[in-house]
Amino acid sequence: KSDNTIFMIAQPNPFSEETTIIYNLGLTSNSADISIKILDVLGKVVKTIPLNSKSNSVSVSKGSLPSGIYFYGINVGGKMSKLEKLVVL
Repeated sequence: KSDNTIFMIAQPNPFSEETTIIYNLGLTSNSADISIKILDVLGKVVKTIPLNSKSNSVSVSKGSLPSGIYFYGINVGGKMSKLEKLVVL
């Protein structure tokens, strides 16, 4: 049985300055093109963070993102995982 389940969680969420997204790519980590994409409520990608398959977490700073509700997901080889909600204070 192959397990291609992608697990991810952002902590803290909501956040005001920085959050850490912890992820487990299952068996999908063979792909060279892996990134986390953060989307606004209209579905527009506002931030893309390339991932290193040897790691299991990435820090995300608020940067120029205005306060609001966003969604994030892991993009593996052009296919997006289920999106999770991310709240920027």
